[in-house]
Amino acid sequence: MVWLIKANFIVVGIILIFIMWQDILFRKITHTSLLLLAIFLLPLILLQTHLPNLMLGLIALVGGFILFIARLWGGGDAKLVAVLALAFQGSVFYDFLFLTAFLGGVIAIIGFAFFRNNLRSHGVPYGVAISLAFILIYPVPSFYH
Repeated sequence: MVWLIKANFIVVGIILIFIMWQDILFRKITHTSLLLLAIFLLPLILLQTHLPNLMLGLIALVGGFILFIARLWGGGDAKLVAVLALAFQGSVFYDFLFLTAFLGGVIAIIGFAFFRNNLRSHGVPYGVAISLAFILIYPVPSFYH
């Protein structure tokens, strides 16, 4: 059963890498990508004998919508966090948000150092920080056993 969880996590990781690529090139995260992510994320959650955290997903969606209205975040970023929030149980979500903010800052600093004009005109591809944070922090059974 653990191998199935690991395989599913790898598929989710590949989808997140595609979302990062999409965000870097086009500064868009499509509904199709988010739907595909949700389809493969749901079995990952259920295989770990959890239920999707609908309350956390809703809170993340509302918070992301507020950041979108304030023009601090893109709509795709808000929806991506809401989909990924379904997978978290307990306080790990707060670690995910902290790591997302940290990685977003690192990406912004690197971007301004090397791609200043692109970042000024198109903004920071925050989907990269969100996706990387999920890949790095989501609790999956150890790959070393």
